[in-house]
Amino acid sequence: MTIETLLLLARTRTDADRSRIRLATAALAFSGALLIDAVHIGLLGSRELSYETSSRYVTELGLRPGLIAVLVVLSALAASLAVQALRIGTAARDRRFAALELAGATKGQVRRLSTVDAGLIGLFGGLLSGPLYAILTLLFSWFPPLVRVFPGTSVTDVGVWAAVTVVLTVSGTAIGHFTYRSPATRTSSVRLPRVMGMASGAALLVIGLVSAVAYVLPAMPLTLAGLVLLWMTLAPLRIQALGRRLSASGDPARLLASARLINDTRSVARLGALLLGCAFLVGVVTQMSLEILREANSYDLAFYLTGMVMSALALVLMAAIALAALTVGVADQLVDQRRQLACLTALGVDVTFLRRVVRGQIAMVAAPALMTGTCLGLLAGPSGLATYLVEPLPLLYLAGGLAGLLLLSWGFAVGGASLAGYLLRNQLRDALDPENLRAA
Repeated sequence: MTIETLLLLARTRTDADRSRIRLATAALAFSGALLIDAVHIGLLGSRELSYETSSRYVTELGLRPGLIAVLVVLSALAASLAVQALRIGTAARDRRFAALELAGATKGQVRRLSTVDAGLIGLFGGLLSGPLYAILTLLFSWFPPLVRVFPGTSVTDVGVWAAVTVVLTVSGTAIGHFTYRSPATRTSSVRLPRVMGMASGAALLVIGLVSAVAYVLPAMPLTLAGLVLLWMTLAPLRIQALGRRLSASGDPARLLASARLINDTRSVARLGALLLGCAFLVGVVTQMSLEILREANSYDLAFYLTGMVMSALALVLMAAIALAALTVGVADQLVDQRRQLACLTALGVDVTFLRRVVRGQIAMVAAPALMTGTCLGLLAGPSGLATYLVEPLPLLYLAGGLAGLLLLSWGFAVGGASLAGYLLRNQLRDALDPENLRAA
């Protein structure tokens, strides 16, 4: 195929595909903007900045490495969301690839098409990261100096922007190439990778928890990686078991929601793992904040709590984008199953009932991941298990934080599911249209 042909075939054809690309592009742009900020702060070296124009996290030399590490972690989380959005695909996109193979295109040619598709997303995300960094810098300049973690723009940022654009383009191209699977040859996951995922996740989790006794911060990434890997491996089994249990439910909405989940366990498991990771870090931040409040006399509350709140808000934003990705997947299912859904009209199914199904489908994925992640983060954070071995358990703070996080996680999941049902109201109405019975 020529470049012109690849670019023509890579164009989006459906609303669900466009939404998936917008999400991936926005996530990569946000990831790139955070990366530009981290490099900008790193290039400051030993140069001193005014406390009146920048945050103490930037002006104090000893705090810059920590801020850079936080920015890199948030950038990696945003990039991982883009990876999941690229891997999910849509039913229309899969059918298009399958039709190209049936028309005579080789798997290598279709793989190149997938590579170009992801590479263009990486390119546009990289190009948007520079303007987004400038917008965030301007936005944060209106806040009090303590929260100005974007220290401004400079000429060197143009070179960093170009480098970030190249990195995101190459990364997107690699993702599109290595994650492509032919729609005609897709099979369910085999037992060996599942066993390897469980063993690897359990090993990382144990190593992280044991290492936390002596090396708290270095052990956190190992603990998080183990939890995410275990959740990603076991979530399909949990969803299938939940679907079998709800198949005997007397509530038709729950029955249909579980059946729709079973049809796409892999993608919802990956997005559930991302939600778990964000929730785990929110739990860690909450635990550290409670520890600061417990020893208020030893800390500068405004300084420390500001950083905690900003980190938590960034993680909540990641979780909100992940819920948006789940919503895009549901919208694509509505298009792909429009004939089956139109048949339900004869049984008296209306938009209100189908909205209940969609709310239940999203809540079944989001609520367990968010509630589990926040609880584990609160219990196994830097001041958690290792501290509890040598100090009395602060039951008051722990119980209050645990109850608050559980309530907020449940509310976030249910509220996000309700919002998704409202945003998809037009798609739900179109899916129930009897005219869909004429569709091929």
